[in-house]
Amino acid sequence: MKHFNRILITMAILSLIAGCAAPQTSVSTPVSDTSYWPTDTWRSSTPEEQGMDSTLLAQLFARIERDKINLHSVLIIRNGYSVTEAYFHPYTADIRHQVASVTKSVISMLIGIAIDQGYLRSVDQPLLDFFPGRRIANVDAQKQAITLGQLLSMTSGLACQDRAGTDAEMQRSRGWVQFVLDLPMAHTPGAEFSYCSGGPHLLSAILEKAAGRNTRDFANAKLFTPLGIPAVSEMEWGADPQGYASGGYGLYLTPRNMAKLGYLYLKQGQWAGQHIVPAEWVTASSTSHATWTEEGKRDYGYLWWLYPEYGYYSAMGLAGQQIHVVPDRQLVVVFTGALKPDSEVVLDQLLRDYILPAARSSETLPSNAAAVAQLQASIRSATKPQRVISPLPDVAHTVSGRTYQMEENPLAFHTITLFFKPDQDTAEVSVNGAERVAIGLDNFYRVTGDPNQHLGEAVRGRWTDDHTLVIEQTRLGDFLYYEYELTFTGDKVTIQFQDKVFGGEPFSLHGTVVSD
Repeated sequence: MKHFNRILITMAILSLIAGCAAPQTSVSTPVSDTSYWPTDTWRSSTPEEQGMDSTLLAQLFARIERDKINLHSVLIIRNGYSVTEAYFHPYTADIRHQVASVTKSVISMLIGIAIDQGYLRSVDQPLLDFFPGRRIANVDAQKQAITLGQLLSMTSGLACQDRAGTDAEMQRSRGWVQFVLDLPMAHTPGAEFSYCSGGPHLLSAILEKAAGRNTRDFANAKLFTPLGIPAVSEMEWGADPQGYASGGYGLYLTPRNMAKLGYLYLKQGQWAGQHIVPAEWVTASSTSHATWTEEGKRDYGYLWWLYPEYGYYSAMGLAGQQIHVVPDRQLVVVFTGALKPDSEVVLDQLLRDYILPAARSSETLPSNAAAVAQLQASIRSATKPQRVISPLPDVAHTVSGRTYQMEENPLAFHTITLFFKPDQDTAEVSVNGAERVAIGLDNFYRVTGDPNQHLGEAVRGRWTDDHTLVIEQTRLGDFLYYEYELTFTGDKVTIQFQDKVFGGEPFSLHGTVVSD
């Protein structure tokens, strides 16, 4: 599930972006209103009105705060009502988020729709039938036997494994579809599970061929619009060099719209009296077709992860982008965040230790105003940082306005200039002579531009001693999170860079003053 946007690391510290918009609130509606559908907006309810325990949910947010879990949002939907909705600074409800491999589960939905509407015959259609006349390498009886169902269940048998670098190789190729089709066979189709983003990308290309329109356009017409999800643009769902919408990742959605997709599956593909995804396809998607044992046993359906021991199935994306559907408890849970790939297991713990047990009853629980107040206070504490302002050290006034010429470095920083003013809670920075952008010095990020956009930068900084400034940068709508430690010594600056999500060894950049 390696994310293709890592190449953006070579961009300057600060691109312009995104301000803050207050999340919408909704009037509480009783659980008995079964005619309601969240096409326009999610209605809100107290947890107790939906049979959930506010005290446990308060403990959930206390755990998030205590362990500094780098989440961007948490949404909990019970019986179709939003019982908890939280956005962590600087995120807001309207910021579209890169959902990473959740995109794969959307591809599954679209394949189910395409079969139901006659664009495709069945999951038993052979892969190569969709590419007649194309020159394909390594064709043998096994490759000829690969079916759509095996692409959906990650059991194609192709020598394709994201962890082995196949996805990165595909991204570097001139043609992603051709690259995957040319791969040699590693296993008999259907015999082995191998997580491969190339398989869903082939499905995106196949869908376009079968439906006669781009996968993105098909999704807008057949899936997103009926659910009240605004049409997704090319900026919000990227494509390969040939224009095929990426099947493995790249889709941007708000957390509320992610929750709609989960709710659609919770309701067996029905929405406001419309038949969107066949109920049979929802069942097939959430039925085990393969098993993965590398990091604890998990089952796999049709581009959905399955957890039968706990009674839920999930659309899972890198760094903590997740939709969980819990049919027996009428729950949908959404997370977005910027977690290290090896720490995503913590979200399993949050779900199983707090959210699932909080769904205590299928009936309304007695009202508990004190517990609701505790939950609200816990959410505020976890999501909004404390305002902290420290006096500027003397070196801040010395370096203010100086331009540092940087030695050649992987970030392509040629020059950097910082600006500080006495008694100000913001600073400014210009990289490579670009427009100045603000840095929050009060523990709050400063964000600039349209809050509804994504892939902008939010930045804050803090002085850790008299000569060291630490700058944090997060890419709004994505899960990139960088830290820069600037140490000033005489006319020199050293910047230590660290990727806080994908890790790797920190490296240093060095610069010398060229002008004041």
